[in-house]
Amino acid sequence: MSDCLKSVEETVALCNAFIKIASLNSASSTKIAAICLNVCDSCAKQCDKHADHHEECKACADACKACIVEFKKLAA
Repeated sequence: MSDCLKSVEETVALCNAFIKIASLNSASSTKIAAICLNVCDSCAKQCDKHADHHEECKACADACKACIVEFKKLAA
């Protein structure tokens, strides 16, 4: 579970940074979106390991999967 928590914390930190950068219309938004996509994918995989036993992990994995769809659009 500690790997899952670490992954969630990293994902939240990076996605919050993306929100700030994107709100500034930064030219770096596309590059950061690509990194967020990878981090969300890793987080979803970690959370999926516990999704059957922990509602929070399932919700997080589902949220990460939804973010992946959107980040793919931005990172393209």
